[in-house]
Amino acid sequence: MGIKYKYVIDGQVFQCETFDDLENYHDIVWLDCTGNDLSCLPILPAGLNTLYCDNNRLSGLPTLPIGLKYLDCSKNLLTVLPTLPNSLEYIYCFNNKLSVLPTLPNSLITLWCFNNQLSVLPTLTNRLITLNCSHNLLILLPTLPNSLDYLNCDNNLLAFLPKFGGNLKFKYYVSNPVVEYIEDKCDDNLKIYHRINEIFSLKLVRWYLDCRENPVYKFCRDRLNKEYDALIEEDTGGIMT
Repeated sequence: MGIKYKYVIDGQVFQCETFDDLENYHDIVWLDCTGNDLSCLPILPAGLNTLYCDNNRLSGLPTLPIGLKYLDCSKNLLTVLPTLPNSLEYIYCFNNKLSVLPTLPNSLITLWCFNNQLSVLPTLTNRLITLNCSHNLLILLPTLPNSLDYLNCDNNLLAFLPKFGGNLKFKYYVSNPVVEYIEDKCDDNLKIYHRINEIFSLKLVRWYLDCRENPVYKFCRDRLNKEYDALIEEDTGGIMT
């Protein structure tokens, strides 16, 4: 049987074929079980801060230790991730079957979630520097933090791009529906694209206020109010009415 586990205790690297009671090895801080055809993991040591479990057949992960900082669970069969500890700084979960991500911890610096089935991303944290969410089913991106340095959102279904922060040095967004619009209507210029969106947003707000408040547009106002109130009642279950 090949070696399945490598682990670190007090700076020394050890290796073994199996852990029958891994949770009781409290001094283990680093664990590598990459590429062992594993379908599940045991309960993890409470003191673990680094976990490599990529290139397996995992369909789920156990509860993650509260002090975990680095997680590589890429190239598995995961459809969901467990709750992410607030200490986590690096997440590599690409090449899985994830359709949703849990709430991201405020400590997160790097997120690689490409080659999944994600249609939406959770709120991005203010410390995030690197984001690769390419080859998913994303229609929109959340607000991008000013800390972001690298973004790859290629090969999605994006019909809109948010504003890019001044610190963003590397940005890739090809093979998205919005690219054709930027190329054809905005002379392939992002500044023009974002300016058009700003103007459109202002016009939309003014149109909405006119339709809702201005008595000159009574028919438009009445129709808008009726549809708006119906949506509010539907979303709140009638609480607001």
